[in-house]
Amino acid sequence: ACLSDFMTAGDRQAGDLVQVLARDTVDVRQPVHAVYYRNTALAARIECFLAFVEGRLRTMSWNAR
Repeated sequence: ACLSDFMTAGDRQAGDLVQVLARDTVDVRQPVHAVYYRNTALAARIECFLAFVEGRLRTMSWNAR
């Protein structure tokens, strides 16, 4: 399986997941998309959520191997 570092960092640090085939690992960056239906009643919540996600993604250690 090919899983994102941010999805597996905690499990790898805890030893619950181990990397196999390290020689064949490809370092690829993929974009993250947030998709939602435009609805003015939810706009403030959506904007708040997107700001939160953006802040978290900017501060995460992408090299937590």
